[in-house]
Amino acid sequence: MYYHRAAIPVDIKDSYPKAEETFSLKTKDRAQALRLVRVAAVQVDERFAEHRRRIALERSAILDDLTPAQIAAAKTAYYQHLLEEDEEIRLAGFVELDDDGRVIGPLPEDPLPTFDEHGQKAEGWGQDARHQYARGQSDVFWEAEVDEVLSWDGLDLRLSPSSPSRRRLIRALQEAVIEATAAVQRRQQGDVIPTPEDPSAPSASAPLLSEKVKEWIAEKSRADWSNKAQDDHRHWLSVFTEVAGDKPLTEYGKADGLRFKAVLMKLPPNISKVKEIRGLSIVDAAGKAEALGMEAMSIANYNKAMARVGSFFKWAKANTAEEVRDPVDGLRLKDPIRDQDKRDPITTGHLTTLFSSPVWRSCRSERFASQPGNVVISGHWKFWLPLISLWSGARSNEIGQLLLADIKHEDGVDYLHVIADTEGKRVKTRAGRRKVPIHDQLKALGFMDLVDDRRKRYRPEDRIFPDLKVGANGYHSHNVTKFFSPYMEKIGIKTEKTAFHSLRHNFQDACRHAKMFPGHREAIAGREEGGVGGAYGGEGYDLTDLNDALQTIRYPAVDWSALPRYRPE
Repeated sequence: MYYHRAAIPVDIKDSYPKAEETFSLKTKDRAQALRLVRVAAVQVDERFAEHRRRIALERSAILDDLTPAQIAAAKTAYYQHLLEEDEEIRLAGFVELDDDGRVIGPLPEDPLPTFDEHGQKAEGWGQDARHQYARGQSDVFWEAEVDEVLSWDGLDLRLSPSSPSRRRLIRALQEAVIEATAAVQRRQQGDVIPTPEDPSAPSASAPLLSEKVKEWIAEKSRADWSNKAQDDHRHWLSVFTEVAGDKPLTEYGKADGLRFKAVLMKLPPNISKVKEIRGLSIVDAAGKAEALGMEAMSIANYNKAMARVGSFFKWAKANTAEEVRDPVDGLRLKDPIRDQDKRDPITTGHLTTLFSSPVWRSCRSERFASQPGNVVISGHWKFWLPLISLWSGARSNEIGQLLLADIKHEDGVDYLHVIADTEGKRVKTRAGRRKVPIHDQLKALGFMDLVDDRRKRYRPEDRIFPDLKVGANGYHSHNVTKFFSPYMEKIGIKTEKTAFHSLRHNFQDACRHAKMFPGHREAIAGREEGGVGGAYGGEGYDLTDLNDALQTIRYPAVDWSALPRYRPE
């Protein structure tokens, strides 16, 4: 006797009720078994798919409300179901009775209605729906029907029992019954009423989301995606997949985006570090976080998550043969905090404290740089990166990745060439590729001497600060952040809105105080310039003009003469 036997897929092995799908094909004929096993394999795959869908639904967020589009989709699916059910009854045929009520012909194996019984049943159900619809009434049947219809494949929604949308959906389902009853009665008269296509029918050729994400990441990584960017995009796509399920791309719609939104609105930041929800599924973590009253992630992080998922679907629309929709389109939130207000500049008093602290005087050692001592570290990146950022507006990663070959001289101007011209070097935006003049104050502290000294001992393609290692995320800024914020804490100047990036804000303020032309200021700092001029980038300005503008900035509260000048190592 031949059997069908299939292992349970790894992704559902822990939740599937069987250890394997094994059953008899009820034949000893090999040729017949080969035909039957193909049919059985399809049926088993459908069971696996249904189990995945059910698990995804159980883990999905409970919605507080439905959109008009979701209610319309549920009504369409219900109407199609009713007419398909009627079609199946007609295909099975009706029982015919003689004048005495006896069945004409052989008795059917399964009980079948008569033609008149079927029409009367449909009419009775339609009258009941009209009665309740006209009076705005409902009952336990319709309450249960709401949850049943929302669980269907293609909708996959869970709605709160107290949601006001339940009443609106009940009326929509009653409308579907009234309209379907009218169509059935026309069929009873012999009219041709086609059954609509199943709105949830998937496209067999559309790839799964997980398969397409792998293709997307592989393509983007070839375009110098950093490990940090890759991990961040992969993380948010995995969260979206856990919430919405791993389905063919063509099956995703607004309902999936709204489920994702509902979860994000409840998730706290850094969920892996919150012991109360660590190890839970994303949906369960969101629910428990809400129940415990935890503060949800910031709007900025919420929008970043939406942007990561949205960028994938925009790519998928252009790189998939089938029609793909962006389920998160239009779901970003307006952030009440302006970008420029998310970080504060370091105050004048704190700036004085910072550059009078051990790193810029003398410290115990490079490792214990926050403790006073007799070691001068004027050749270390901890000494130079904050200074270069303050006097140039450069970002920490831009400075950390500088090569000796990136310190150049042109038209009488020494400058930093910020450019992503080799593997591992990155600029944040198109405007980030630029020439940044070196301020005279940095030269007074011996920056050019440091460069000359290292040129004697290293190759041009070596970095200026080789002791600043690349972080696990692929950025030099990772270890700068790990040092600078704790350092500010230790010397008593850290606030909630200050970090290394605050030095860029100090630079911007210094430029404004010097009444620098905004175009020059933005070009030096590597920011997009507004207006028509912004289309030409930082290298469109004359380097001598940029240098003349840069030399006007000052930080008079700091005694720069008290800082140690660079000494050859």
